[in-house]
Amino acid sequence: MAKGLRASSKVKARNARRYTPGTDYQVIHAARLNSISQRLMSRMNQGDDERTESAEDKDSTKAQDATTAQSDVQTNKVDSMQTDEEKKEAAPEKKISTSGPRNNRREQWRKARGWSAKKTGTQKGVKGKRRR
Repeated sequence: MAKGLRASSKVKARNARRYTPGTDYQVIHAARLNSISQRLMSRMNQGDDERTESAEDKDSTKAQDATTAQSDVQTNKVDSMQTDEEKKEAAPEKKISTSGPRNNRREQWRKARGWSAKKTGTQKGVKGKRRR
C-alpha cells in the first residue's frame, strides 16, 4: 500500500533532501526562506509613521471608490441592456448534447466485441430491486 504524505518515513526523506547541500530541494528551500525573510525585514523596517499615513490614505481612497462604484453601476446597466438586445438578434446557438456516448476506453472495448456501449437493464430508467 502507498504511504501518505505525512508518514514519518516520507517526512524524514524529504527533510534529508531539503538539508543536503546541492540538491534541488535544498536550493528551492533556501530561495523560499530568503524571500520570506526579506519580506519580513521590509515590514519591520517600515516605520510607524508610514503605517499611519497608509491607513489614512486607505480611508480617503475608500470614499472615492464608493462614489466611482455608483457611477460604474449606472453605466453597466446601460451597457447590459444593449448586450441583451444584441443577444436576442443573434441566432440561437446549438446546444451541446451531454447524453451521447463518451467514447472512453471501456465503451470502445465493448463496441469492438459487438456489444452496446452501455449496459442496459431489463427495464430502462428503473433501478434494480437490490438498489432500493
